Amino acid sequence: MYQTPLGGWAWRILLGSEDLMRGAGYANVADARAECQEMLNDHAIEAEIVVQFPVPQAPHG
Repeated sequence: MYQTPLGGWAWRILLGSEDLMRGAGYANVADARAECQEMLNDHAIEAEIVVQFPVPQAPHG
């Protein structure tokens, strides 16, 4: 989970460096965490939810 440049919150579920799922546009970290946890539960994925700072940047190239 991370805070976007516009101040909202977003989450990503990664497998290695590959994005499996994403969500964005949450007003607060609690809403983003709840939605991310729901996706993990719905898809039987065991993972740790981590809040990242600063905002992750897309790879250049």
